[in-house]
Amino acid sequence: MMEGFRQLQIEITNECNASCVFCPHRFMQRKIQHMTKDLIRKIVNEVRSKNLINPELPMGLCGLGEPFLHPEFKEVIDIVSEVPYAIGSNASVMIPAKIEKIFQKPFKTFTLSVDAATPEVYHKMRPGLNFNETQHNIENFVRYLRMSDTPFWKVIYFQFIVTEINQG
Repeated sequence: MMEGFRQLQIEITNECNASCVFCPHRFMQRKIQHMTKDLIRKIVNEVRSKNLINPELPMGLCGLGEPFLHPEFKEVIDIVSEVPYAIGSNASVMIPAKIEKIFQKPFKTFTLSVDAATPEVYHKMRPGLNFNETQHNIENFVRYLRMSDTPFWKVIYFQFIVTEINQG
């Protein structure tokens, strides 16, 4: 492993369906794009051939976009699952078919970004998203966790960024 190397993170898409008050995505000037499967394959092959992944810090699918919005999400998961990977989501578009896919291709860590406990605060924190839909998606995710015969993940995080809006 490269000295000083901590964690590799790739932004498979910079598309996001929210306008979160704390996120710099709303100021982004770049064109909305999705990383191609060929580029993802190239990255994964290089990571594997050069042994760049620390199993304790899996390759993260993150950035300024919502990974579940990648139009070829299932195929992307097939590719990235060749190395230990982590994924994060605002949980708003985690439909059952996509949740099922990440359970077929086990992740190491998963971060669910919620940032609110009530619909009113959620709407202020994450404009454009629906609290009830997100809650339902998280409940489906937890159902899949409970159905898993053998826990394969290391950590499930619930991320809550504290701001003046949600601190209460």
